[in-house]
Amino acid sequence: MSLAGNLSDFDISYILQIISQEGKSGKLVLIADDEEGYIVFKKGNVISAGTNKQDLQSMVFQYLLKVRKYSQDEVTEIRALYHENLRHLSNKLLEKGFLSLLELSTILETGIEDIACSLFHWNRGNYRFETIPNVDSYQVGNFSISTDAIIMEAARRQDEMKRMSELISRNTVFVRAEGSSEINVSIDPISTLKNFPGYIFTLIDGTSSTEVICQESFFSKYQVYVALNELLQEKKITPLSDTISLTISSALKKIGESKATRLSRIFTSALAAVVFIVIIYLLGAIFLEDLLFSKTIEESHRLRSELTHSRSYQKVAIGTLQYQGNYGSLPLYPTDLINKKILEKRDLRGFISSTEENY
Repeated sequence: MSLAGNLSDFDISYILQIISQEGKSGKLVLIADDEEGYIVFKKGNVISAGTNKQDLQSMVFQYLLKVRKYSQDEVTEIRALYHENLRHLSNKLLEKGFLSLLELSTILETGIEDIACSLFHWNRGNYRFETIPNVDSYQVGNFSISTDAIIMEAARRQDEMKRMSELISRNTVFVRAEGSSEINVSIDPISTLKNFPGYIFTLIDGTSSTEVICQESFFSKYQVYVALNELLQEKKITPLSDTISLTISSALKKIGESKATRLSRIFTSALAAVVFIVIIYLLGAIFLEDLLFSKTIEESHRLRSELTHSRSYQKVAIGTLQYQGNYGSLPLYPTDLINKKILEKRDLRGFISSTEENY
């Protein structure tokens, strides 16, 4: 058969079997609307995979940011230099001590399997297989997965995801179960990889939906769902109702839009102020210098104060939603949120200072 065509004619498992049986080396490219995915083969075995939304390099960089806590500048610099060559990137990360061989191999092995299996959900679009001269640049060490193993694992995961999706949706918001907040969860790099559910547990804050947690994770959506399902089965977390989950998601979205608008106004005002200052300075209006700078400082203090109050109001609004979800009624006083350990004292500083006459 020609290794190019439409996925409606041949499913991915059949195409992979042909590539495996013929021991081909190259890249299988899948395209559907604005989505694109690929699986790289070496002598019929899978050595890499990715999509235009997630690839192995992105998983590694997300891990460096979220778990290893490297700065954005450090990660951006090395990403720009080696993003196109996974082998060179891996060697450089190990050479510079960004992570250990165990960390790197765990992320890549899990990532390749996760991404390759996720492509089995595609049942439309086009495919083509193309030979590539630098297939070794996609392989780290001698790691590869047999195509048959990928096909079997993908079939198992499709059934598992269907079952988990009945309990967990993209909008579901979770809270820690009674007493589980005292669980000691180590988030050092090795523990994070060995105990991924423990890492996901640290991201449960009563406001983040499953979709947000997936975005925060360095592993795939499938691994996040498995971790959440395990935490649910162990009764360490509890899902909020769909109504409350959607209310929280909607509130956070509005807060984000409001914050973005406010910051935009602040930036515009600050930029205008700077331009005005430069013009006045160039005109030699020295006699206005004291007055101008005093007003600028006053405006700066005012804007900083507004931001402080805004953050406090946001936290109180979100905490109130969580309180209502947990106890079925609204809190009488903001301090009720502290007593129930939903917020901390410092979260109410800006709120109480602006409303203290009412409390």
